[in-house]
Amino acid sequence: MDLSILVSGTLWLLPAGVGAALVIWGVLLFFIARRWDWTRRRRMHQLRIGRSIIPVLPMLGILGTVWGLMDTLLFMRNKTGGNFDIAGVVDRFGVALNTTFWGIIFSVLAIVIYEFQLGQLEATDEDAEE
Repeated sequence: MDLSILVSGTLWLLPAGVGAALVIWGVLLFFIARRWDWTRRRRMHQLRIGRSIIPVLPMLGILGTVWGLMDTLLFMRNKTGGNFDIAGVVDRFGVALNTTFWGIIFSVLAIVIYEFQLGQLEATDEDAEE
């Protein structure tokens, strides 16, 4: 197996790993904040941290896509001698799209969790005002 496809084949782990950690962190934050009765200020601080990480996830996916496309083009350049392997091109191109897919999926999940927690916090504020 070619080392470049191994490296680009594992690049999807970057957005997926960061995204999974962010989603798990968001879910845990929800339960911890309720259990320990955190102040509004502390919950907002934690939400701001999550909000600042959310835009990074699609960027990590795009980084993997660019890497995969560069790898695909280099692979195609090296195979121009008539011995063209379409399966190798498809494998490398699939890796490029895979990283974008996971970056988008986890950023959408993180946004949903962020908005849910923000809604919970605002509902708590409205209950306190009444």
